[in-house]
Amino acid sequence: MRQITLILLLFFTFGYSQKTIKGKVLEATTSEALPFVNLFSSESNQGVYTNLEGYFEFQIPNSVQSITISCLGYKTIVIPIENFNEKEQIIRLEAEEYALEEVVVVNKPLHEIMNNLVSNSKNQLDRDVKLDTYYREFLKINNQYSKFSDGLVTYYLQPKRKDKVKANVVVNESRAFEITAANDLEYEGKADLAAMDTFFNFKDATDNFFNFNMIENFLTNAKSSKKYDFQIKTYQTQSGVSFEKIVIKPLPEVQELLVEGYIIYDAASKVIMEYDLQLADTHKQYSELRNMVLFKFKLNDLQVKVSFRMENGKYIPNYNKTVFDLYMKFGKQINDNLSGVCDLLVNNYSNTNVILPAKETFYTKRSLYENGMKHHSNYWKSNLAMPLSANEEAVLNQLMN
Repeated sequence: MRQITLILLLFFTFGYSQKTIKGKVLEATTSEALPFVNLFSSESNQGVYTNLEGYFEFQIPNSVQSITISCLGYKTIVIPIENFNEKEQIIRLEAEEYALEEVVVVNKPLHEIMNNLVSNSKNQLDRDVKLDTYYREFLKINNQYSKFSDGLVTYYLQPKRKDKVKANVVVNESRAFEITAANDLEYEGKADLAAMDTFFNFKDATDNFFNFNMIENFLTNAKSSKKYDFQIKTYQTQSGVSFEKIVIKPLPEVQELLVEGYIIYDAASKVIMEYDLQLADTHKQYSELRNMVLFKFKLNDLQVKVSFRMENGKYIPNYNKTVFDLYMKFGKQINDNLSGVCDLLVNNYSNTNVILPAKETFYTKRSLYENGMKHHSNYWKSNLAMPLSANEEAVLNQLMN
């Protein structure tokens, strides 16, 4: 009886020692929603990000006194926890005031600049690390939500080559939903893709942090300079921190599948802090059907957004988002569209005396979906998570109800 009483006491103690804060982060001048804003508690080492609509939801211990809110290009603010009430909080971030903002005149072609940035970034990244992450993935078939999975995942990484890592994966908690039953999915061909849980190899989810493939595939060869228009601006904050931003646009006369977007890098160390590249809307028309071993495919859309951060002098991965949309064809069997989005947020990082767990604890399946519903907490609200969009939330709520 005493043990049961103790267990109940612990349950109620921890069950009621958390506080949930939620709200929306806006740009102070325009009132536009700000995505990918980090809300962090240094006291609990917890944090969350805003979603594409600027929303956040954050479960924190009652002992937390303040929340730090930061986003590249905006002033960092610290809000006392008592300022958060039970309603949704509206937070406005002011754009950073720069002591210097000017266009950089460069004599180097684009591909040389990109090669230099990628090389510096790869050299600064430690590939023998442990990353505690929050992973999330949606899969769609012919514009119908098919599968969803998310979880707390630990990646034990070891160097394989300069731009490769070998990943041993441990899944700590997970959720998995079949959003649309296989029989309800609409297919153009005779065979369906209902058995497909993922387009990505779950073990390779950290690769975008180390290989910079989106940049290298489109921007690092000698012909790149002739296909793109680009501009570099340098920014220096009032505190003296400098960074540079390259905005890239494809030339309209080049009839190829090209990308657009930006790369932000530290002006002193020349390492990439963030890049967001996607297929240019003006050039998607030049995407062609490609042959693979077993099927053909055509890339309709692709976006890769990756960010890094400096922590105690270390250059470490922070966030990775991949969005894709492709058409697949396999004879008369498959004639369908496959699309999805994958988010990976780094919660904790360590590279000192990392001890690998027992081999039998490693997760060996291709998709996180296969791990099923195995969780003991609302980790998606408290571990560097990012809220679902309104549309995604509605899809899951309908399923769970």
